[in-house]
Amino acid sequence: MYKLTSLFLTVGFAIGLSLIPAEAADHPNIIVILADDLGHGDLSLTGSEHIQTPHIDSLAAHGSSFSDAYITAPVCLPSRMGLLTGNYQESFGVQTLAGPGGTRDFGIPHDRPTLAQDLKAQGYDTAIIGKWHLGENEEYLPNAKGFDDFYGFLNGWFPYFQDSKAGQLWHNDKKVPKVEYITDDFGKKAAAYIEHHRDEPFFLFLSFSAVHLPLEAKEESIEPYREIKDLNTRLYAALTSSLDDNVGLVLDALKQHDAYDNTLIFFLSDNGGFPRRWASNAPFQGGKYVLYEGGIRTPFLVQWPAGGVPAGERFSQPVSALDIFPTALAAAGGVHSGEHGLDGVNLLPLLRGEEKTLPRERLYWRYGPYMCAMREGDYKIIMNGVGDNKNPQWALYDVVRDPGESNDLSPSMPEKFAEMRASFEAWDDALPEPDFLDRRLVKGVAWWEVKDKGK
Repeated sequence: MYKLTSLFLTVGFAIGLSLIPAEAADHPNIIVILADDLGHGDLSLTGSEHIQTPHIDSLAAHGSSFSDAYITAPVCLPSRMGLLTGNYQESFGVQTLAGPGGTRDFGIPHDRPTLAQDLKAQGYDTAIIGKWHLGENEEYLPNAKGFDDFYGFLNGWFPYFQDSKAGQLWHNDKKVPKVEYITDDFGKKAAAYIEHHRDEPFFLFLSFSAVHLPLEAKEESIEPYREIKDLNTRLYAALTSSLDDNVGLVLDALKQHDAYDNTLIFFLSDNGGFPRRWASNAPFQGGKYVLYEGGIRTPFLVQWPAGGVPAGERFSQPVSALDIFPTALAAAGGVHSGEHGLDGVNLLPLLRGEEKTLPRERLYWRYGPYMCAMREGDYKIIMNGVGDNKNPQWALYDVVRDPGESNDLSPSMPEKFAEMRASFEAWDDALPEPDFLDRRLVKGVAWWEVKDKGK
């Protein structure tokens, strides 16, 4: 249902396609705004009854939204690798989190160029602000992966308030002091980056840590939600509001510097909401860590007024975070430099009304040894083994008519089921062995079902 300062060195293009030179429209600024663990149903746009997100909603009002949008994994590390490389991360040996005690000697392979590297080759200044979580060895750090500037943290989560003893902020290879509230800090740095980049197009990967645990919110963000009795739900709503406020800060900076119309913006989450009572993935089953729709379906918004992306349009074709890379590269007039090609597709012909369908038949998922899925048209097959279930059974769902995945159609549609199984197995058989696996999955531990202390 859809209703920095000078540390960062930038382009303001004139508003409106008729007011900008043709070459400027061919090189829009590009911003990818990524939320962390956002529940699909936790925007006012997607049906939340108590969380208000007017700034994120505005991206759909002034751009387009996709109802059937997916990320490539139900957790952040592999999902983010898929987004930045435009490749199924399984194709280069990444399926899961590393898990406790897992190796840190991993990262995006050198033969898989990132979106930042390909845009840099087109003359773009490139920056990431926020969460990295894609390798901590020098060869895998953001500056080695095409980003001119990095401001943020390297691991998987970060405390929101500066008085926590946990976490370390970095500006490139220098440690910097923590700030009062991390979501606000990332928003302010992003706005300053926009302000100071006036001479060339930029690519900004704004990788928020909100709304990932811990549940820590500012008093002024909590106040509008005092009527929510459950403390965790109240804090989560406040976290989401802070995320929205800082999206608004970025949009205001674009408007102030005449860059709003000619900036291609994507907004999505890295996976579904955390599977506790405070996050809503409605109307879908499951959440983060599993391959039901609630774990891999994401709000997906695209805005670019000067580039012909229509305002207020909603598309139902299945799309993926994989599609961001080829879409952004096409907007920039670039060519992919990788030897493996891209697994996503350019969405611009669809968005501009030049095409009615996308040149792709299927989307695939493999998360560890017991979870896999594939979507083809309206149908999805899934094998979702968690906890002690190390011998899960396949099921077939019509996720358009049955988004909650409650009615297994495999007994009544055996031929369709068999055809889809064969298609998935052909893809799966070509995958390399994973470089690492989260041992908790191998041991059969559904750790996300165990109450914790907010880490």
